[in-house]
Amino acid sequence: MVDFRKAFAEKLNEFVIPSTTPQEDKSSMIKELDDLVLHNLPSSLYKYRSCNIRNIEALSRHVTYGVPVSYMNDPMDGLVYIDKNKIIADAKFGLSRGFVEFVKSTKCLPSSMDIYLDDDKRESILNAILNSSEEDIATIITQNQQSEEELIAFIDKFIDDKIKELRDVSLISSFSETQYDNSMWAYYADNHSGFVIEYEPKSTRFDFCYNCSRYNPEKCKQQAVRGLLYPIIYQNERTDATMWLDAKLGELILKSTGLSDKVYNPDILFYDRICLTKDEKWAHEKEWRVVCYPERQSEVGKPIEMTTPTPKAIYYGVNILPENLSMLRSVVQALSSISPTPIKEYQMKINNFAKGFELTTELLQQ
Repeated sequence: MVDFRKAFAEKLNEFVIPSTTPQEDKSSMIKELDDLVLHNLPSSLYKYRSCNIRNIEALSRHVTYGVPVSYMNDPMDGLVYIDKNKIIADAKFGLSRGFVEFVKSTKCLPSSMDIYLDDDKRESILNAILNSSEEDIATIITQNQQSEEELIAFIDKFIDDKIKELRDVSLISSFSETQYDNSMWAYYADNHSGFVIEYEPKSTRFDFCYNCSRYNPEKCKQQAVRGLLYPIIYQNERTDATMWLDAKLGELILKSTGLSDKVYNPDILFYDRICLTKDEKWAHEKEWRVVCYPERQSEVGKPIEMTTPTPKAIYYGVNILPENLSMLRSVVQALSSISPTPIKEYQMKINNFAKGFELTTELLQQ
């Protein structure tokens, strides 16, 4: 049997899509990636919750919450690898006379820059450099001249700012393929005193857009965004962000020298890579995420509601308090009364006569 997560990881890494890619090609690659996911959705996904008023109220209103990757419980979540030496070397070259001499002698832009420019912008920058006078070149180089220490300090700050942007811009809501993971009951369901919600992802989509628009009507320019479910890729290395940061630095240099004011994205799927890659030690969680990348960030740290389908079932933790169980059961029964299919309720149990450490369930009477 083909390992779907492995196949998804290979496809995601294969598709590096600069924003200059023709729209038809972009759409084709994204559709291929999304179709792979849609054809391999699990029959059920589970959301672990602690018993607090916000989570119980969210259940009653068919919502959950999205937060930036920087707010996840794993501090390594969303971290990237950067070849700082390459960034420094490319910055030095881009601000040097050698860059101008290279362009004038070859009548071409360096390949590291050329790959992320469309035809019009490439022609505009090339002509600007080829037609620049010696005085213009000297002025630009002087204006951007920095000491080694100043350049490194600038790049350090640039990298820090961009990594923060990478980790803060996204909205994420997490789910799992299993409701029986002991450690997840401990981490996310308050030491087995919370509950787990079961959803059927194939029956409907999870949707940030409807609720998100209430908080920020101009977010995403009124356009629906990609907000599909994706599987987490578990690996032992961080995502390499060197190319992405190098391109962003090149864009900044072009702006500072007046050669271009174009906003460029070297890889429109890069945020997916950041949000969907985790250390392989977390593989037992079998996590899936709904991910969204708004064009305009919300207030930092403010959770955004996401509409969820009607649950298929609810699982109550082994250590749930009687008052919380009573409150949750009332909510679930109210939801069942307006649902075509009653929501099943299960009590998690520990089998005292089992050799292993597995949890089991007991179906409660409706």
